[in-house]
Amino acid sequence: MMTPLEMCLICQRPANSLNYGVLSCDACKIFFRRIIFGKPVKFCANIGNPTVEELARSFGPIQFLPKLENRQPDSIQWGNLAALTTIDYMKKFNFMGVLDVEDRIVLIKNSFTDFDMLSNARRSFDLKKAESAFPDGSDIFVKIDHDICNNLENKIRCRLIGRFCDLKIAAEEFLILTCIFFCNPGEFHYLFSAHPNLSLSGRKILNTYQKIYTSCLLQYSFLNYQQNAPSRLTDLFSLYHSVKKAHEEIQTHFFFCKTKMPNLPFKDSLHTNLDFF
Repeated sequence: MMTPLEMCLICQRPANSLNYGVLSCDACKIFFRRIIFGKPVKFCANIGNPTVEELARSFGPIQFLPKLENRQPDSIQWGNLAALTTIDYMKKFNFMGVLDVEDRIVLIKNSFTDFDMLSNARRSFDLKKAESAFPDGSDIFVKIDHDICNNLENKIRCRLIGRFCDLKIAAEEFLILTCIFFCNPGEFHYLFSAHPNLSLSGRKILNTYQKIYTSCLLQYSFLNYQQNAPSRLTDLFSLYHSVKKAHEEIQTHFFFCKTKMPNLPFKDSLHTNLDFF
């Protein structure tokens, strides 16, 4: 009769040999052998503050260090985390592996800020909040001594959430809609502005996937709104222009900040990505 000492320490099946210093069965041995001698995992060589280009070129997931206990992130750290998380999520779309590296860089650089604003607004909408905030409830704008454009800041915080409330966008609609906005080939779609420097092949790939996602959203609208599906689709597409308007307001806010405080030692997390537009 087999004793407990003769059971695989990993899967608890019968085992009779030591493999890599551990009592294990043949199946677990083969699994770990493949892990050790298989294709090595490539870690990102950009430690510290990688650029968007460096993040877009890497094929592996972004590795995050664990948060230190009893340490609350500030607004800049929340902004960096949101940007990295958004880029990591965008890289997981199937069509990203089909695009050339340069097209992938252009697409991420020109989309992830809008994608991040949409996600932030959706999270606040789901929490039934009237304005955008970071997950811990902190303000999306860095606290500074000067009173700069309070009305403009309130518009930026509330504009997209107001549109979510007006349209009553379902979770499924939001997910498909962000895919349509992300697959933005520009000249192939009359609703959206073109991304600069996308290759012709990249535009064709994005055009194909955007049609797939648009068809999916239209079918969803027919299932839920019947004869009102086309008008519902038009209303949902109008959210894109609200995103662009919010982006213009962020640029204006950044301009006023730099005008009144030319020696500003940092960039607001929402302003960090303005160099790419």
